[in-house]
Amino acid sequence: MPKELVQFSSLQKLDLSDNQISEIPKELAQLSSLRNLCLQDNQISEISKELNQLNIYYLENS
Repeated sequence: MPKELVQFSSLQKLDLSDNQISEIPKELAQLSSLRNLCLQDNQISEISKELNQLNIYYLENS
C-alpha cells in the first residue's frame, strides 16, 4: 500500500480487499475521517492497536 495514501485525510471509505496484505500499515491510523475499511480476502491475522483509535463504523475482515 502506498504510504502517500495518508495524504487523503478526508478519505472515508477504503477497500483493500484481495491484495494479499499480511499486516495493516500503522499509517492508516492517520486517516481520521476513515469510517469504512474493507480488508476482505487478505492474510491479516490481527488489527493493530493504532487502528482502534479510529472511529470506523464498518470493518470487514474475513
